[in-house]
Amino acid sequence: MDYRVGEQLYRFSDDMSQEDVIGVLQQQGIIEPPALPVRPMRAEQTPIPEIAPLAELEAAQAAAVEEQVLQEMAPRGGNIPAGEFSAERERVEARAERQQERQRSQVLQPGRTEPQRVAEGGIPTLRPTRIVTQEIPAVTQQGEILTERSIVGDDGRLRPPTADEETAEAFAMQPILGAESARVISERVRAEQAEIDRKVAAGEDVSPFEYAGAALGGILTRPGEQTGVFETELGAGLRSTLGWVSALAGEGYFRGLGYEVDKNGIPVDPDDFGLAIAQGRRAIGLPEVVYPLQPITAPIRAIVSGLDEEAGQQLERLIKSVPQLAVPLPGVATTSQTAKLTTFDPEGRRTVRQVRVPDPREDFSGWLDATQRRVSQNVATGRTMGDEFIDTPALRDWYAEVWGDPDAAYFGGSLLELFIPVGPGTAA
Repeated sequence: MDYRVGEQLYRFSDDMSQEDVIGVLQQQGIIEPPALPVRPMRAEQTPIPEIAPLAELEAAQAAAVEEQVLQEMAPRGGNIPAGEFSAERERVEARAERQQERQRSQVLQPGRTEPQRVAEGGIPTLRPTRIVTQEIPAVTQQGEILTERSIVGDDGRLRPPTADEETAEAFAMQPILGAESARVISERVRAEQAEIDRKVAAGEDVSPFEYAGAALGGILTRPGEQTGVFETELGAGLRSTLGWVSALAGEGYFRGLGYEVDKNGIPVDPDDFGLAIAQGRRAIGLPEVVYPLQPITAPIRAIVSGLDEEAGQQLERLIKSVPQLAVPLPGVATTSQTAKLTTFDPEGRRTVRQVRVPDPREDFSGWLDATQRRVSQNVATGRTMGDEFIDTPALRDWYAEVWGDPDAAYFGGSLLELFIPVGPGTAA
């Protein structure tokens, strides 16, 4: 096979394809490889579904039931005795409602385009959790709405779960997003995608990483789909097996050796053991957060500040600007029990619940029960070391100063978690 480049003729074996020939010439630098396009090709977008408000969905459900009843009753109207018409209509209506109830048992899962039917019984990792969290008409001293956890018993009634049931249900598939959050996120995706489309139409530069995100297709787009997004069976298995060490580490360090503060930084419990540790740490001059270059920062700044105070401050900021990770010392303040919405927890599901933990010296069995309950709840919600870091004000402020983003604290905790044995780091 002959191939001409300019005035030069190159000979190749006849069994080589043209693509192979061009590849060889490009490798030898005879032909320049094609340049990258100025504007990257955009991935094909799936239409973002219109998700109706919950009130409209409920009305659509009622209308769907009525339509199904009319379709079944109309052809049979003349054949049903007058005295049995109402009873037959009630039977048809009940059957239509049961069919909708079966639709409501479907859940949407990551990586699956269609709603999935899941088992209502069996081993926990193959079914959704039986524990539900509901708001109750009460508020905390900080003005937060209280919630309570209930489990669906064998008789179908709700009751408070035991500590052992909390542990068992931690292995079940947990909700990732509720119905309302799915609507909010879909609206945000739609708005971001519209802005990207506007930039493309106006000829503005669009980064290849500028992507609104996958549309939450299939969530609440049909009457009966009110469940939201649940994790997959594999996701439940990984979370519920690899998450226990992280949950125990967070419970022991941040709530055992740390202390809870409210949104104003005031300790919630003045008798907290972690607060006593913090007071001792401050008394001996130890900081709340430590980082690798911290030991050399103070002496270097002292030397430079002796000549020029402003230069010493600039040098300290320069040392802290070096990318590095920070960790808290014992006696750290945390807001883990304060409900908040973060980038990584848009519904506040991973907030640590307020559980009364008695003194183990006075009530060891009660302390063990409360600790088991709270650790199990943290495993169920998927709480990680990243959540512990971002819920620690001192860490969040440090990462915001050094990395320019308070959310960087989450990634700092996640990196630390890779070194936890028999934890998420094992999977990595």
